[in-house]
Amino acid sequence: MIAVALLDGAAAADAGLLAALRDVVNEAYARGEAGLWREGAERISDDDLRALVASGELAAAREDGRVVGCVRVSSLDPRTAELGLLAVAGERTGSGVGRALMAFAHDLAREGGHTAMRLTLLVPQEGSHPFKVRLDEWYRRQGYRTVGRADFAATHPEPAAFLVVACDLVSFERPLG
Repeated sequence: MIAVALLDGAAAADAGLLAALRDVVNEAYARGEAGLWREGAERISDDDLRALVASGELAAAREDGRVVGCVRVSSLDPRTAELGLLAVAGERTGSGVGRALMAFAHDLAREGGHTAMRLTLLVPQEGSHPFKVRLDEWYRRQGYRTVGRADFAATHPEPAAFLVVACDLVSFERPLG
């Protein structure tokens, strides 16, 4: 059974938990963004992960006590929450972990009074990326619709220097009603 829970600030001091989360996130993003980034680029550092956990914005999915995924939920404004850092352990892909994390994020946002959820997807500006196409389709099945597109290099110049192809951020949104 998959159990999803928001991590409290004290979890930021749990080195084992942080290592498990870091491994899940970096492996998931390396798999899902292969060919977009320079070799060896990591999605999240230990310090950034510790800060997210300490802020109370990160939830972890566990199965039999083992971390199998995570998701970040933050507030953009009184109406809109943002879902990010959705990651599932490679061996658990397609097992319902992603759906459980998405449902948890939607419920948490509703509890916070939000009526919409937004997320972004990094995609190449030219051509397509098979994993990104799959995610785009999955998000649409979850009720998300495209609401914007921006050049990643213009909005995030420092990390964009590590890209090997020019990319855009596609913004998706769905009502939480």
